[in-house]
Amino acid sequence: MRALPALVAVALLVNALAVSPARSQQALTPLGDYLAGIDADDTVAMTHVLKRCAAAYFTVVRLLEGSTVEGAATASQRYGDAAMKLLVQVTEAEATAAGTGTGAPREALRAEIMDEVLMFSGVYGGRVAAERERSGDGAKDPLFSGDVQFCNQLTAAE
Repeated sequence: MRALPALVAVALLVNALAVSPARSQQALTPLGDYLAGIDADDTVAMTHVLKRCAAAYFTVVRLLEGSTVEGAATASQRYGDAAMKLLVQVTEAEATAAGTGTGAPREALRAEIMDEVLMFSGVYGGRVAAERERSGDGAKDPLFSGDVQFCNQLTAAE
């Protein structure tokens, strides 16, 4: 299970490198604003939030990859584990809502979810790359940093 976040991080890296400039600037509503405008019982909206949090966390893992800063490896592992936990929660919630059982239908659902998470991570990755070019610090992108902070508060509340 520990190797899975690393595999996902590699997939996210490939996806982020393939992101077009237009896609990297795609407008996403900050998660705090998005959540304020939805019904907490709306499974689709809530799983959207969890998918974006997983994507933001995988982007953090990518940013920390190869860092020599003290604590980076531990933080990377923590964010990777949190992202995987969110993916499990999303899969369970969407499978329950759709009445999807086990086996092939569940695997197909999991693949769809991962495609969405990869797309969101690509957007975050593109924004981080653009911010890195502008300011030298990609983590300062306001949408990305705000969403990571929001997700940290959300996951701490669970």
